[in-house]
Amino acid sequence: TASDRTQLYHEHKMQSEAWKKINAVRNFLKQQVVSTVEDSYLKSIENRHTGFSGFTIRAMLDHLTTSYGIISASDLERNNSAIREAYDTKHPIKNLFDQIEDGMELTEAGGALRFVPRTQEIVQTRGTSSASA
Repeated sequence: TASDRTQLYHEHKMQSEAWKKINAVRNFLKQQVVSTVEDSYLKSIENRHTGFSGFTIRAMLDHLTTSYGIISASDLERNNSAIREAYDTKHPIKNLFDQIEDGMELTEAGGALRFVPRTQEIVQTRGTSSASA
C-alpha cells in the first residue's frame, strides 16, 4: 500500500543518513590517525593506489600496537618506580588517580601482572599513604 511505501521510504532515508554520518566519522578518525602518526609507521600497510581504504581504524591501530607498541622491561620498571614515588598533595587528586590507572594499564599491556604480583598492593599502599599525608 501507499502508506507502507511511504514508511519504507522514510526508514530507508533515515538509515541512509545514519550510514553517511557513520562513514564520515570513520573517515575523519582514519584521517586523524594518518595525520597524527609519522608516515614511516603506516607505510607498510598503505597501498600505493588506494591508500588506507582497505583498512579500518581498528586494523590501523592494531598494526601500530603490534608493530611498534612493544612494552619493554625497562618501561615496566619505570612504571613501577613512578607508582612508588610520593604524591605531591599540591596537585589535584585526579592526577594521582590518572597516574595509577595509567600505570595499571601499562602493566597489564606489558603482560607483567603475573611478574609483578604486588602491583595491586603497591597501588593500595600508595593510595593509603598518600591519603594520610
